[in-house]
Amino acid sequence: GKAASVDHIREFEALGFDCLTGGNHSLARIEETTEELNRAQSIQIRPANYYENTTYKVPGKGYRIVEKNGKKILVINLLSGTYMK
Repeated sequence: GKAASVDHIREFEALGFDCLTGGNHSLARIEETTEELNRAQSIQIRPANYYENTTYKVPGKGYRIVEKNGKKILVINLLSGTYMK
């Protein structure tokens, strides 16, 4: 299917994943995932270059800072238009 469901996100989180990225279908389940994407500690990030406009607020963040072994790592998700029709 397209995009992770809330159940998928929570399952990956339970397995120990620190971050999930997504592509052009990241918001395909927006009705069911908005609350999860807006949760401060959600491991799911959307493309950072999904832009908001005056009629649509994009849920979630396009980046996440993960701390591992005393070091901070920035994970950013960007979407390209290459090969997109």
